[in-house]
Amino acid sequence: MTKTILNIKHLAGILVLGAAMTLMTIAPLNAEPINLITNGSFEDPVCPADRIGFWTTHYIGDSTMTGWTIGLAGIDHMCTFWHATDGERSVDLSGDGAGSISQIIPTVAGKTYDVSFDMTGNYFCGSSTKLMTVNAPGYSQQFDYVIPVGISQLDMKYEAKTFSFVADSSSSQIEFVSDTLEACGAVIDNVILTEITPPEPEDGKVTICHKPGTPAEKTLEIPEAALKGHLKHGDTVGACA
Repeated sequence: MTKTILNIKHLAGILVLGAAMTLMTIAPLNAEPINLITNGSFEDPVCPADRIGFWTTHYIGDSTMTGWTIGLAGIDHMCTFWHATDGERSVDLSGDGAGSISQIIPTVAGKTYDVSFDMTGNYFCGSSTKLMTVNAPGYSQQFDYVIPVGISQLDMKYEAKTFSFVADSSSSQIEFVSDTLEACGAVIDNVILTEITPPEPEDGKVTICHKPGTPAEKTLEIPEAALKGHLKHGDTVGACA
């Protein structure tokens, strides 16, 4: 009888260990994508005590804002002046005039990356439509924000924006440029950039977008062995948008 009990306990231990190992194996597959942007919510540096409720203007050569390079006429680093979508800080891309911020991140050539950010506008001065352009490898797009009724410092009415690009080298620059030439421009927060992991191919087939952005664009199912050649010609993994 004692021997039987020990065997049962031993078997139970093996089952528990096996279940734990299974969970350890599955966990990475369900992990959240890693944000490759440094300081995407602009929280570093923290709000200086004398600037809480105001902002600090940063100019070319100012490396205060971790991860970001500042260009053109500078930007305003907001410090609880109005609400942010993540943390306390956000960036008005027009400092004394149209400014810019950029960041270089490590990438893999041929890989597709998704970028998301929240956009609003500084309604305290200037035009009612705030314009900005986002640049990435092989990608450039202007985004606009029309100041809505009801916007306030407590409710900045951010809009979620997204785009994707295909890296062409081991590093890629992401740039946000104000197209509002005056002060009080487009405002951004919560910048997130993640690598798209293509789905596991079924039966040796991969879904691609053939000739994206051209009149010949279409979704295709191709043999996995042909994927590398298609990527070299500018096709991307996944169905066309």
